[in-house]
Amino acid sequence: MISAHSDRWMFVYIMTMPRGLKKIGVSAHPEFRLRQLQIANPNFIELALTRRVPRSTARWIERRAHKLLASKRVRGEWFKASLAESFWAVKTAMQESDAIALSRSASMRPVIAARAREKRGFAVE
Repeated sequence: MISAHSDRWMFVYIMTMPRGLKKIGVSAHPEFRLRQLQIANPNFIELALTRRVPRSTARWIERRAHKLLASKRVRGEWFKASLAESFWAVKTAMQESDAIALSRSASMRPVIAARAREKRGFAVE
């Protein structure tokens, strides 16, 4: 079973269903989530993609992927999209999330450096 094995991680997943339907969501245990959905659904659902991501960004990535596919939304987290389009939306959302994290860490470097200098007894400029 795929598991995040930590409170720090989750999985972004894509599930597929007949007639071109795709579900993009997040879960710490995507295979368990698949079984939950399959119980109430007569159609075969398949787990097409799982990507481990930090829990702190998982919901943002999910929402961003949903926005990227907004014109293809059928209902809730289900989209009438090709697998390639779904992969693209998740990949793009993950890349944007990484870029945001990098820009935040870069903008925090001067603050962190100033705090470190203060702790060592150096004057802050």
